Amino acid sequence: MRIMKSRQKVMTTVVCILLLVVTGVTCFQLPTSEQLNQYHSAGIIKLVDKKDKPMKVDDYKVQYTLSLESLTEEGPTEVTFDEQTRVYLAKGHELEGVTISQLKPEQKIDVTYEFPNDHIIRASEIVIQQ
Repeated sequence: MRIMKSRQKVMTTVVCILLLVVTGVTCFQLPTSEQLNQYHSAGIIKLVDKKDKPMKVDDYKVQYTLSLESLTEEGPTEVTFDEQTRVYLAKGHELEGVTISQLKPEQKIDVTYEFPNDHIIRASEIVIQQ
């Protein structure tokens, strides 16, 4: 009788450990719907390059490349962006929406960017400082 209870405890323990392992592996491998990591840097625009046709990189239609001199120790020197990138002009403490065409070399900007994949650094928001 004691041997039976002992075996049942061992089997129950083994099954629980296996369930925990399977659950852990499944949760680790399932894609998450978390927001992408957002990063921020300030810089001075050196060049705005518009492509003739948007390049499709994964699910993004990248149409512009922004080359900038970074004012922070870390941060990219090139950022890609598209028509969905929000562009604002800082007016005091308020932001006014502007068009991509208003980005010009030598402007100081703050860029919020993200790493959607290993290929591109995509700007999600650009703020032109005055």
